[in-house]
Amino acid sequence: MKYIAPILFVLMISTSSICAQAKVEKINVASLPSLQKVLDYAAQNSPLVKEQEAMTDHYGQTEKITQKLWMDKVFMDLGAQRANNNAVLNVNNNVSDSEFNSLSFQNQNSIRFGLTVRLSLYDGFARKNLIQQAQFRKIASEQHALYLRQEVKYRITDAYKDAQLAYKLLSIKADKKYALFIQREMTEKEFQQGQIHISELSRVTELSSNAYAEFEQASNTYEKLYFQLEILIGVPLSNLK
Repeated sequence: MKYIAPILFVLMISTSSICAQAKVEKINVASLPSLQKVLDYAAQNSPLVKEQEAMTDHYGQTEKITQKLWMDKVFMDLGAQRANNNAVLNVNNNVSDSEFNSLSFQNQNSIRFGLTVRLSLYDGFARKNLIQQAQFRKIASEQHALYLRQEVKYRITDAYKDAQLAYKLLSIKADKKYALFIQREMTEKEFQQGQIHISELSRVTELSSNAYAEFEQASNTYEKLYFQLEILIGVPLSNLK
């Protein structure tokens, strides 16, 4: 009996050491930043929101172009021509006392300017409607951008909560995995010492294997949700910590 207490003490020290090592190694995945940080960043930098804002700017430029479509029917012709001054001698072979040969100077500079405007009935009556159409597209795009901001916020919150739950479940699966790992180690030692039957070793080994499989599935689920969050916000989550 005097040896039982030291043996139990050694087993407790050994078990505590294994548990401490297991807790250090049990979860090797990235943790989540705070939800508020994720939402604040996504509100301004989400790919969906930025795409819609670009479409709004596009429709704004379309509206400006539509307001200036009448200029497409205006044609301007402007030209200039210049020649050096030259002298022209007019010779009259029949020069009398009252007639003289003449010498004249000519300057051949000229400027040409023209303006042509052609307007159709369609341009006159439909231009207002075209402008309104462009304005409505811009307004619709702005409203859709507001909707997308809320939609992105909802989707990120939903994915974040799923990832948060997956992380908690992963932690539980990790505790179970390493608890059964310790039990399996002890059971193998007991079997080697002939203290238990092989059926008990098989049972614990199966439980340990199942726990390991559950842990891997939980880890895979968490990593998928983590990656989904990164896609929604368009930046690695590690940048927000």
